[in-house]
Amino acid sequence: GLLRRIGLKAPVVFNFLGGEIDFRLNYFSRSLINRLDAALTGTEYSVRQCRGIGLNARLIRHGIVRDFKAEYSAAETSPRQRILFWRDPTLANGADLCITAFDRLAPAYPDLCFSFAIRPHVDEVPGLDELARRHANVQVHRFPYEDGITLPRLIAESLVVVLPFRALSVNPQFAVAESVVAGVPVITTNIGSNPEVITHGSGGLLIAPGEAEPVEEGLRQLLDDRDRLQEMGRNAAAEFAVKWNWDSYVTDMLEVYENAANGD
Repeated sequence: GLLRRIGLKAPVVFNFLGGEIDFRLNYFSRSLINRLDAALTGTEYSVRQCRGIGLNARLIRHGIVRDFKAEYSAAETSPRQRILFWRDPTLANGADLCITAFDRLAPAYPDLCFSFAIRPHVDEVPGLDELARRHANVQVHRFPYEDGITLPRLIAESLVVVLPFRALSVNPQFAVAESVVAGVPVITTNIGSNPEVITHGSGGLLIAPGEAEPVEEGLRQLLDDRDRLQEMGRNAAAEFAVKWNWDSYVTDMLEVYENAANGD
């Protein structure tokens, strides 16, 4: 918008994939937004966000960037026996809720491994290493991972991925999308665009944010019915593939660019 304001003749197309928009825009910010020629976004949630600041965004759904299932051979995969949290270990990502839930569930399911795959982070929640010392079936893998451990392998060995976000940094949240494409059901929070990725009860569970009890209850519900859990994994991948793929993405993007270039 600023480039158009200072005389740029070429049209400007804005692609919004971020988390939350601050609606408290001042007059100058709104005047810049009004100079954009087109706006794109990948979720209905983000479409509504853009409309809230006066952007009439077009919805163009995309696929995933990383296919964990393709990266890890089925022949190498151990039986699924893992409960996995994989994100930065922060409050925003709900790592503390997983610590509480895993602490309660690890003794009740000694045949399962409760795993954290994380990157070092300045805002890491406390208690991860203490939890692993307290329970033999709790593991903390910090990147760079030890020999033989990769994220594709961890996901391939997972019964369920747990991602109790308090906030989303991007819509759709790629950690959710990439997990379901790998055929793993996800327990995540009913916020942002998550309901567009997860069908509650079919491809995973949507829970309220900010509390450990729904995480624990959701896990117990799924772990006590392993047949349903496997079915949910299949459903999750199939449901995602219907709406989210790269089949028409380039065509749709070119249409937007051509319309903007023609002043439509």
